[in-house]
Amino acid sequence: MKSILWIELSKNIRLSLTKKFSDMLYVSLCDHIHYALKNYADGISVRNDLLNEISHFYPDEYKLGVQGVQIINEETGVELPIDEAGFIAMHIINSETENGIGTANVRKVTIIIDEILKIISNYFNVEIDEKSLVYFRLISHLKYFARNIVIHHEFGSDDKNEALLNMLMEAYKDAYLCAINIKTIYSCKSMKWKLAMRN
Repeated sequence: MKSILWIELSKNIRLSLTKKFSDMLYVSLCDHIHYALKNYADGISVRNDLLNEISHFYPDEYKLGVQGVQIINEETGVELPIDEAGFIAMHIINSETENGIGTANVRKVTIIIDEILKIISNYFNVEIDEKSLVYFRLISHLKYFARNIVIHHEFGSDDKNEALLNMLMEAYKDAYLCAINIKTIYSCKSMKWKLAMRN
């Protein structure tokens, strides 16, 4: 990859991201972009099936991906498809997690978030306002939850958690029943993800 291109991309990411990220981003992104340009030269187009979800659940990282595609276009004259913005975003998202979970797991996390949003929307028969504060808070919790599913992390049980769970069951019965529905659906999936009720 041309060094001027890489300098522009890395400078843009460094200046734009407010979250901590791993320096491995530079290596993985450089490698990805090298192969994206090679695929373009070979006439190979790779579709990103999660582009819509990535743009909704990770808007900051997606915006950086779009800017990255624009920088690549300006520096090389190569017009990569917008799908590449999603792939670049996935590398950025992966670099933001402790020790990285891998782009394949970022993909799984994104799918889980999308599926759970559909379950919630169907369960309560509502359209979730994607511009609301409630939506952004929900997405933050779902990212954490989905990541724990993917890395097979379970929370331990103690008396404080049990007391909180009992209080939530009483105060938010419908939400609790929806959570049971989500747990049941994921317990039945063949992905072999174990869920603890406390998640």
